Amino acid sequence: MNYTSFCAELQGHDSELDGDKFDVVVCSAAYHHLESIEATTGVLAFFLKPGGYLLVVDFTTSDKVIPEDVPNRFGFSKDQICAAFEGAGLIEVDFEQLSSARFHGQTVDLFLARGKKSS
Repeated sequence: MNYTSFCAELQGHDSELDGDKFDVVVCSAAYHHLESIEATTGVLAFFLKPGGYLLVVDFTTSDKVIPEDVPNRFGFSKDQICAAFEGAGLIEVDFEQLSSARFHGQTVDLFLARGKKSS
């Protein structure tokens, strides 16, 4: 099995990444840093092969502020994430609580969201 990772500013164009598409795209603890989760979800979904999965792990909505200067300091609800995934054309969208973790000295709840690109 061949595993590859990339670090690039992607826009979702066929000319990017030599036209490669992926079986799985993972984004962990980054969504809370994003101005537009809808735009980013669309770009990530663009790079999936038909039948491929987008997996996102991040903070669940809380009344406790995430102790960072980021756009989404209160995390995300199931409705927000599902809307972004469905807006990007993903199907079989699933959102589940993962666990709690310590982050900058406070307890935060994490979710795992999964969506599939239609075949």
